[in-house]
Amino acid sequence: MYEFTWRCELVGNFSSLNQDFPELATLDSSGKIVHDALAHGFDLVLLYGGFGVWILALMSYKLFNPRNSDR
Repeated sequence: MYEFTWRCELVGNFSSLNQDFPELATLDSSGKIVHDALAHGFDLVLLYGGFGVWILALMSYKLFNPRNSDR
């Protein structure tokens, strides 16, 4: 059917990466940018999740409250 040929120079050749993109050597190698993004990004995710849990809890309380059975 189809014959696939693997070319090593196209797949996984990173030897000339620093020559082609010299600005990669000047990036933050300690990961401070990534750490700050993860630390501050999770604040909003946790806040959003907390609000979602409270809204679902209130909705289920209103829906399944046995004292308020108008059925």
